[in-house]
Amino acid sequence: MNILLSLFLSITLAFSVFAEDIKIIELHDQTIDRILLNATNDNDDANNDINTEELKSSTSATKEQDIIIDPEESESSEPSESVTAFPDFWENADKDDVLFLFDNLLLTNSLILNNTLIDALTLNSLPPQGFEEDEFNHFKIVNLIKLGQRKKAFNMIETLNEKTDYVDAFNLFKLNYYFSTYELNQACDFSNSFNRKESKINENYLLKVDIFCTFLQNKTEEADFLNSLLEEMDDQDDYFQKIFLNLKRSSKNKEDFTLLNYDENSMSLYSAMIRVGEMPLNNKYLMKDPVNFSMPIILSGSSDISLRLKASHKAYQQGIFNADSLSALYQTVDFSYDELTNIDLEKFHKNFEIGMAYLFQKANIQLLPITRVQSLVDFWSYAEKENYSSLAYDISRNLIDKIEPSPELSEHGIEIAKAHIHNSNFKLADKWILFAENYQSEDENFAEKIQSIKLLYKLKKSTNDKQFINILLNSDVLKGIHENIIKQEILLTIASVINENNNEIFNGNRNLYDQRSVPSIYLLNKIKQSSKTNNYGELLLSINISMVDKSWEETHPEHLRIILTALRDIEIENFFKDVILEILKASEII
Repeated sequence: MNILLSLFLSITLAFSVFAEDIKIIELHDQTIDRILLNATNDNDDANNDINTEELKSSTSATKEQDIIIDPEESESSEPSESVTAFPDFWENADKDDVLFLFDNLLLTNSLILNNTLIDALTLNSLPPQGFEEDEFNHFKIVNLIKLGQRKKAFNMIETLNEKTDYVDAFNLFKLNYYFSTYELNQACDFSNSFNRKESKINENYLLKVDIFCTFLQNKTEEADFLNSLLEEMDDQDDYFQKIFLNLKRSSKNKEDFTLLNYDENSMSLYSAMIRVGEMPLNNKYLMKDPVNFSMPIILSGSSDISLRLKASHKAYQQGIFNADSLSALYQTVDFSYDELTNIDLEKFHKNFEIGMAYLFQKANIQLLPITRVQSLVDFWSYAEKENYSSLAYDISRNLIDKIEPSPELSEHGIEIAKAHIHNSNFKLADKWILFAENYQSEDENFAEKIQSIKLLYKLKKSTNDKQFINILLNSDVLKGIHENIIKQEILLTIASVINENNNEIFNGNRNLYDQRSVPSIYLLNKIKQSSKTNNYGELLLSINISMVDKSWEETHPEHLRIILTALRDIEIENFFKDVILEILKASEII
């Protein structure tokens, strides 16, 4: 373990306190878990796992367990401005259309679109015509879980009337939520609190819960007896049996369980049992539900560090794992001092996540500003190849905030300014932009780069849509983009929407054929019509579904124009501005 990591752990150990209420089994060193949890935006939001089918089938869902994983309501890597919506956000929607659209909804590649729709689901809005209030609340909770927002779903359930028709579905979700967030006392107490005789939750699953909770109380013989009852019920869950056997043997078994029979709806329970026994989670969990199983993997100290880092990057992109948390996890990767000072990056060509940790640690150990900046530039460039630029800027903010401009740093002034802009540190960005402009650069593209960074600075700092649009229209960004047809079309499309009187801007574009697909007529018409009638719920749903599996660069210009036109007058504060800024950054125009 390198010197820096040893010092890091020594300090955090001195101040970390973790005492699980259930103390009978102390097999898992919780220190790193607590460090990571303390660094996240919401300590209660550690893991998730739920199968949304359990809620869809409501009170009759006797076979629905789940897979909970906690995509949390933390700040996203590029937090958008606060969203202001209206009480009738869903009131104008049609029940049949809403049901159909949500059934086809997945997370998009756009954080802005995802977060705005998630915010809309948490509104205390009147339900669409045809929905009873209790039914609509259940419907919103189902889809919050589907989108990975388990903490929001949990909080919403806590506010609802206990007489809801969906009590079994909600109880099942809460039970699995406690297991996946490793709140074992709460899980076991809650399991004992609801009426088992009236409950329609699957009996086998509840018996597994009883076995685990009894074992946690050090009542091994009673747990064995309950397990014999489970086996008599012809339960074919070999996965549970193997984990339970390892727990009794105190075996930190690293064998691969993936070939054993397992119940997909019991994965939250599995994850808690595995963590108690310090057994590793595997890629099956991440493949099954990358949104909801990222956090259990991250907090599993026995799991492979490459898998934990991969999960942490997915969690960061969904806004449930912040930069401080990721920094702490990066520091746990074991590199020797020699490796940190002399290693070929090609070593990590098949393991991007380890390469990120290596470059971050390497930047951390640099004492001189010039060597630190040079290491960070390497880190930022490496991250950019896999579209992790925002993550890299965010996680390195503490490494550059105290660095002052100096002649030896002149060639890196623009890169440092860009990092500060992405982190919304405009005061320091302004300082570095002025510094870069005052030094002569031998880079033949310097003028273009400085203009681009100044435009990004102004756009990010703008306070409203009108100011944002004026800045963009008065910029020279259109002049330097002719070589790249895709970028040119994106800019021309944006310009045509924000400046309706300037239709001739497309005259210079003579592209005859386009291979990019467009959504169905139904979706395009739904976007247009929902915009005209201020049916914000269906508008957001339609736009999000139309963007599933698409990046902004892969979006057909006409599709993009329809989206932007629909959003231009939407009464959600800064939404239009944030979408355009995301498009410009995602397509590397600025």
